[in-house]
Amino acid sequence: VLQRLKEKGHDTSAADEELEEFKKNIESARENQEKALEKFREAREKNDKEMLREAHSFLKDAHDNLKEAHKNLKEIVRKIKATEQGSEELEKETEEKAEINQATSS
Repeated sequence: VLQRLKEKGHDTSAADEELEEFKKNIESARENQEKALEKFREAREKNDKEMLREAHSFLKDAHDNLKEAHKNLKEIVRKIKATEQGSEELEKETEEKAEINQATSS
């Protein structure tokens, strides 16, 4: 959607910035999840409650990263809709996805 708006000459810089934040938050969530899984493995092997707490802390951090990414995503949609053609492009994208889903599920 952003690419189509850019091609039509619309300024998408605000949404682009939010998209970069979204990507950072998703990457942080993945990293924290990987750290948590590693700590859980170590805690299980060593039967270490402190490591288990650390693992849980990493999972909470990953969850917080995902909540921030969700906020970013909502803001991206809001900024796209704020452009003159943004709502139309989002609607077109949604219709295309629905058609693809129907075709693959039939």
